[in-house]
Amino acid sequence: PTKRSLEYSEYKANRPPTPFELRGQMQIARDVLRAMGIECIELAGYEADDLVGSMAAKAAQEGCFSWIVSGDRDILQVVGESTHVIMTQKGISQTAVFDEAAVEAKYNVSPPQIVDIKGLMGDSSDNIPGVPGIGAKTASKLISQYGSVAGVYENIDQLKGKMRENLELYQDQAFLSRRLAEIDT
Repeated sequence: PTKRSLEYSEYKANRPPTPFELRGQMQIARDVLRAMGIECIELAGYEADDLVGSMAAKAAQEGCFSWIVSGDRDILQVVGESTHVIMTQKGISQTAVFDEAAVEAKYNVSPPQIVDIKGLMGDSSDNIPGVPGIGAKTASKLISQYGSVAGVYENIDQLKGKMRENLELYQDQAFLSRRLAEIDT
């Protein structure tokens, strides 16, 4: 189990189990990659995004540039001056390149704030709940205005109506969702 599933048992619980046929091929894939000189990294309790993000952070510390290829938008939170993401779309037939400016242009927040957007809106693909009634546009607007999930709650008195009511009612869930969405580097 991952640290996320230990904190929130419903994390990724909506996903079907890995097909039996694929499970048997994972070790073969590792062996082939290692034979090609490509190292495989695994760490109990951590997900691939955590390891990829950690490797990119380490590379940046050492003055190296990283390209990450992924179809998972969660990884956009690690984009930085030395880390760019090639996001696969429609399978792998189309891609989009994300640097800091591209993340800001698309989401109106900096890359590290992507995790705060996920904290408010949740992520159905990972079964992260977020705050009911807060979608992508509202989450982006709130984080752009207040900087973080914590900033939203520090300024809750400036908000009104059902949105404020839901934010107050689901405050613990917002912070839980943010923790679940954050990539450990």
